[in-house]
Amino acid sequence: MDDTNINLSATYIPQVGGSRVGITGFKIVDVIRSFSEFRDKKCVYCGQPSAAIECAQSDCKRRYHYICGYRNYCVTQFCGQFLSYCHLHLPAELERPINISIRECDICFSDLPLVTDPDFNPVSIVRSCGIDGCEGLMHRECVQRFAYTSGYNFKCPLCFDKTFNKLVARFGIFVPQRESAWEREAGAFKDLHKRKCTAEKCLVMAKGTLNERKEQKNIVGCKICGGQLMHRICVGLQDANEYLCSACKDESFVRLV
Repeated sequence: MDDTNINLSATYIPQVGGSRVGITGFKIVDVIRSFSEFRDKKCVYCGQPSAAIECAQSDCKRRYHYICGYRNYCVTQFCGQFLSYCHLHLPAELERPINISIRECDICFSDLPLVTDPDFNPVSIVRSCGIDGCEGLMHRECVQRFAYTSGYNFKCPLCFDKTFNKLVARFGIFVPQRESAWEREAGAFKDLHKRKCTAEKCLVMAKGTLNERKEQKNIVGCKICGGQLMHRICVGLQDANEYLCSACKDESFVRLV
C-alpha cells in the first residue's frame, strides 16, 4: 500500500484549518508531511507498512490501514477530529442494545446478522435516526452504498431526516460531499425545463383542458431530486408533496406500501 492511500484519520495529521481550508480542515501540506511519520509502521491486520491510523484508545498502540480497519470492524469517525478505533476499543455508543426483534435490513430486506451469534459485531449493523419513533436496522454495507449514491441528499432511508447524516458519521459511514448519482446523469434535469407532466397517462391531458398555463401551477416534482414532474392529480397520492420519482424510489430504497 503506497502513501497515496492515506486516510484523514491518520494519527499525525493536525486539523488546524477551518471547514473550508484544505480537506475539511486538513491542510494538504500537513497531509504530505505526515508520510514520514507512518511509512515504517506496520498494519496489525495485513502486516504491510504505511499503516497511517492508530487506535484512539490511549493505551492501545494498534496501527492499521483504513481499508484493513474497515474490513475488520474498526470504526473511523468522519467528523470532529476524525478519530479511529480498532475492533477491540469501539466507541461506547456502539454498545447500546440492539432490537433483536428486527430481523431484516430496512434497505435490502435480507437477513441481519444475529445478535446472539458468538461472532456478532455491532459495527455490522447501523441504526436508523430514532427521531419521532423512527426505529430500524440496516447492514453497514447497505448504508455506505446509499451514502455514496446520495451525496448531499443523504437522509435516513426510513423517515428522510437529514440528522441521520451526522449520526452515521460517528459510526464510520463516509458521506461524499457531491451531487447525488441521479443528478450526475446526462440530461437529469431536462424535464425541469420542459415543465411538462411525465405521467404515463396524464389525467389533465385526458380531460382535454385548454388552459395549460393554469395547470403549470399544479405541477410538482419529486420530493428528493425535484425531477419527473407531474400534475398533482397524476401523482396519485393523498399528499402530492410526498411524491417520489421512480429513480429516487430505487436510490432511496423506499418500500412501496
